[in-house]
Amino acid sequence: MAKLGITVRILAWTKNFLSNRTMRGSALSLTLFNIMMSDFPTHRSKTRTMVFADDIVIFSKVKRPIEAETTLQLAIDDAFRWGRKWKLSFAPDKSGLIVFTRSYKPGEEPILFTNGHRINPKKSAKFLGLTFDQKLAWKQHINNVINSCLRTKNLCKILANTKAGPLTRTLLPAHYSKASFKAKSTMDSSHIETHPRPTWENWI
Repeated sequence: MAKLGITVRILAWTKNFLSNRTMRGSALSLTLFNIMMSDFPTHRSKTRTMVFADDIVIFSKVKRPIEAETTLQLAIDDAFRWGRKWKLSFAPDKSGLIVFTRSYKPGEEPILFTNGHRINPKKSAKFLGLTFDQKLAWKQHINNVINSCLRTKNLCKILANTKAGPLTRTLLPAHYSKASFKAKSTMDSSHIETHPRPTWENWI
């Protein structure tokens, strides 16, 4: 925080605020977490890194997937050392490797590791609410949005047709999906319509 120019008075207040306190649910949790993530390593020239809260994507553009093995592994090792410095760990079972390509025979996939555990290859990956498939066709993402909207639609039918009042187990999903229904029916559709289909070959 001091490197970001935060004053000594704010530093002292923050230290006192964090002492013997659980940050879960606090209004400052996200702000403090973003400050902690501000020095996450993103400096390697052959890779790019995108960070949003605790979602991290490291990728590289290459002609053949196997060529990204060295550059990506170096970036992953940087991330691991950063995590060890701040006493954070990356879960291999929640990490994934995906090769984006339109090639019929893209070649061998890179073999990558984090903390000695291999990162498993995946056919699709979800990032910030969007489902990316290997060919970037968006079919799986569109299907996910449609299925989610249909579930919400069915809940609305139950609420509209029940004379005696719906059960609690029906009301709870309806309450939690009310806000997301509007977001998915507007944000996701505009993203698909207004952004052109990517033309790159291999992203990892």
